[in-house]
Amino acid sequence: MTSVHSSLDMDGELDLSGLLESIVDSDEEEDFEETVSLTVRDAVRDCLEKDHFERNEDDVETLLEFTQLLKAFTNMTLTVRRALCSLMEFAVVEKAGTIVMNDGEEHDSWFVLINGHVEIKHPSGEIENLRVGDSFGTLEATLEKLHHRGIMTTRCDDCQFVCITQID
Repeated sequence: MTSVHSSLDMDGELDLSGLLESIVDSDEEEDFEETVSLTVRDAVRDCLEKDHFERNEDDVETLLEFTQLLKAFTNMTLTVRRALCSLMEFAVVEKAGTIVMNDGEEHDSWFVLINGHVEIKHPSGEIENLRVGDSFGTLEATLEKLHHRGIMTTRCDDCQFVCITQID
């Protein structure tokens, strides 16, 4: 083992020649992370595209791991998250500029944004931006009719949501 001091050249720079470049040090790191990210995303999407009654325990476990990364699920117990993962439905809005909800529209579900970005323009003119992990809709277990405030529009293509119906 050589010391760092003995590896310094005359200019005081560290001589790293002869060392193998690892994935962490390489330019391929971003490609590697993207591949892992896409693999995880594909696995999650496969689970979400199944009807909730077709999901097996492995599917629910995959969704549990995914939801623990999302802000909307952070204050929930494992039991509650597990129940939600077994019931959640998947929704996709393909095009940017699509109106997702109109002002006064009735909420019948709780939604969590899992891909993309949406904007809510409130009647006051205030703009609210929701990003991955943010939620909207029926936030509590109630059978009371709740209504959306503002016009919600997708700001990018391929906005994806998971939703849990108010009844569930």
